[in-house]
Amino acid sequence: MGIEHKRADWETRLTKHVDNMACVPFAWGSNDCTTFVVSCIQQMNLNPPQVPLYDYTTEEEAILFSKSHNLLDEMKKQLNAFEVEEGFQQVGDIIIGKNLQGFDCAHICLGRKSVACFPKYGVKIFPTKHLLEASEPKKILRYF
Repeated sequence: MGIEHKRADWETRLTKHVDNMACVPFAWGSNDCTTFVVSCIQQMNLNPPQVPLYDYTTEEEAILFSKSHNLLDEMKKQLNAFEVEEGFQQVGDIIIGKNLQGFDCAHICLGRKSVACFPKYGVKIFPTKHLLEASEPKKILRYF
């Protein structure tokens, strides 16, 4: 991969993808917080990153998967991403925080709003500030 990863129309593609996924129900391993963000990245990128096999179908298996994979390190390496300080997040950034069970949960920043996939709600858009206030610790990744 070269330095430029994102397509010229990545913002339009991201918006369309989020809209298309809004009616897809949550499912561990195929439409959960991690797989949803990976699908967003695949829509935005010229050369989508190789992703690990998500061979889990239950919450328990997802927790074990999360504990055996460092999502932050994997995304940084695959995308040649770098961390950004809180308050400087932009559209397309990946926000990774710990959920209530203590494992990594990924979100895509849409600016003042963010989007993620939740067990009870599926794909949901919500204020980014709520995510930043609720999730500790959190990391924000950016790539070009």
